Formats: sequence, structure tokens, C-alpha cells
Amino acid sequence: MVTIDEISTNWCNLYHDYKDKEDKLDRRIDQLESLLAKAKERKRNFYRKNPFPSWHEHLLKPIIEELVKFIPCHHYRISGPFGICSESPVFFYQDAEGKGNYKYIFFLPLDLQKGELAIRDYSIDTKEFSKGTIGEINGMNHPSIDISKDTNIEDLLKYVISY
Repeated sequence: MVTIDEISTNWCNLYHDYKDKEDKLDRRIDQLESLLAKAKERKRNFYRKNPFPSWHEHLLKPIIEELVKFIPCHHYRISGPFGICSESPVFFYQDAEGKGNYKYIFFLPLDLQKGELAIRDYSIDTKEFSKGTIGEINGMNHPSIDISKDTNIEDLLKYVISY
């Protein structure tokens, strides 16, 4: 016959074995949470020290720096992005204060992971979107022309509009 003491001892052994395993798991979770907190802090530090690259600064500006060599206006300003197409107009000026006749061209981001851009062709109006609609307001009546990787800078000149 089994005694109360044996049953109680068996219970205590099961209980303490369970609690030991649970405590070991809790300590491991605490270690992992500490590692995760450190990793998250490293990621926050990464973001502070490494801002996300700006497609205006690192993709569009180098194109404009080359394009401006072919335009009599030697100063420019990149604006935007604006609207649902994230259009970024670039204005070319004759003087640094933005005075004088100017020219402009509109760029649109495509797949920025691949460095793809397009330009808006304002010489064509498809009239697809009625006046006052979101599409018309956002310039979508004018087709976008993809800029391929083998496009010459001079090829973009035909899309530069004089004001």
C-alpha cells in the first residue's frame, strides 16, 4: 500500500521538477529578450547614423547635374515629390535667386529599388481624365516616359519645357 508521504513526495518531486524547468525557460526568455532589446537598440542607432538614401539626392540630382550642362540656365531647384504620382518637378533658372526665364521637367519615381525613373511628357494631352478630377490635377493626362538605363542625358532635353 502507498503511503501519504510517498504520494506527497512524488507530488513535490513533480512540482519542483516542473518549476525548475519553467524557471530555466524563463531565464532563457529573459536572455533572449535582453538580446532582442540590444538588437533593437542597434537598429535604432543604425537608423540614426544611416539615413535612408534620398532618391532626390542620389538618383535625380546626379541626372540633373548632367542635364544642366546642356541647358543655358545654370541654376536649378528640385521640388516635390507631389501628388499621387510623386512627381518631382525640376526648375532651371538663369540666376541663383531663381529669377529670369526658366525651364522645367517633371520626374516620376518608378521602381526605386531598381533605380527606375520616368519623365512626364507635357507635349501630349490624352484628355483621359476630365478637368478637375484627381487624375487631371495630378498630370495623368500627360503620358509618363520611362527612362531606360541606356538613355542619353541629351535625350531628356526634348522634355524640358520653357516657361
